Amino acid sequence: MMGFKLKKLFLSFVLILSFCACSSKVQTNKIPNQKNFVLPKNTDTKELFIKDEDKKGFEESLRAFFKFKDKEEESLYDIGLKRGHFIQKDY
Repeated sequence: MMGFKLKKLFLSFVLILSFCACSSKVQTNKIPNQKNFVLPKNTDTKELFIKDEDKKGFEESLRAFFKFKDKEEESLYDIGLKRGHFIQKDY
């Protein structure tokens, strides 16, 4: 009988310690003092621009990439007709 009570007491003690240990976290990093930070008062802003040569080159490459073909592409049905897979009936 004494062993069962001792096991029960030990188990409850371990559970209490585990729950207390998990809930007792403390912030270890100090909160920074805002007075210590110095931000620059004068900032130089540079004006960004793109050269006209680069714009023209980019536009030309876009036109070449998205260029539509002059002739219409053949559909799979048209290719099949040429190869003789389908019989074309004139109604």
